[in-house]
Amino acid sequence: MLEMDTLLRQPSLDNCGFFSIQKSQLLVAGVNAPDVARCDNLSYAPIWPTVNTEYEHEASMLNKKSPYSQYEFTFANVKRFVNIIDMSPDLFITYVELQEMTPQGPVPARHMEDDGACSAIWHGHSMPELLKNLREWQAVAVEPFNSTHPMSIISSKFFELLNPAQEILEEIDAMPDMHLARFLRGDENHRQHIVDFPHMSQAMMDWIVEVTEQYPYIDTAARISSL
Repeated sequence: MLEMDTLLRQPSLDNCGFFSIQKSQLLVAGVNAPDVARCDNLSYAPIWPTVNTEYEHEASMLNKKSPYSQYEFTFANVKRFVNIIDMSPDLFITYVELQEMTPQGPVPARHMEDDGACSAIWHGHSMPELLKNLREWQAVAVEPFNSTHPMSIISSKFFELLNPAQEILEEIDAMPDMHLARFLRGDENHRQHIVDFPHMSQAMMDWIVEVTEQYPYIDTAARISSL
C-alpha cells in the first residue's frame, strides 16, 4: 500500500519514483512476459501496454532494454513497486522507484526513470502528471488521429471504466500540456518536465483516494480464495 503523502504529492522536479498505467494480464513468464523470476507469475500482473505488440520496443522492461534507452535495469534497481489501482483484467496503476548502487550504498535513480525510452514519457512523477498524460493519449484515440497505439487504447479504457466527474475532467484538461501534446505541436523539448506543474484540487485528491479504495490490489491467494 502506498502512503498518502506519496500518492497525493505535489508535482516537483525533485520527485523520484513514477506513476504509470499498465495493462493487466495473466502473466506466464517466458510466454507473454520476460522470464525474470517474477513472484507474480501465473497471476494477474501489470506489464507495459506495449508488451507483445508491434510497439514493444518502445518500453524498457526488466532485463530488456529499449533500443532508445541509455540504461538497462534489473531487480537490483527496483527499490519499490506498488500496485495502487487493480482493475484486472483491464489495467493497473502502479508506483515504481528505481535506485542505483554506489560504493556508498543505493541512491535514487531518476536518470534511469527518465531515460530515452518512449515509455519514460508515458508516466508521471505525480498523479496529476500521469492523469494529464493519459488524457492526451485518450484524445488521440479519436478523430483526427484515430491512434491504435496501446497507450491510446488503455488510456481510453481508464477513463471509460472510472468515468470521472466532469469537474475532474475539466481540471485535467486545464493542466499544462504534457509530452504527447507538445510533441504533436513540434516542440523539440517535449521530453522535458514542466517546472511548477500545478497541484491537484481537493476534489481530485478525494477522487483518487476513493478510486484506490474501490480498486485495491488483490494478490493471487485472495483471488483463488474468492473463487
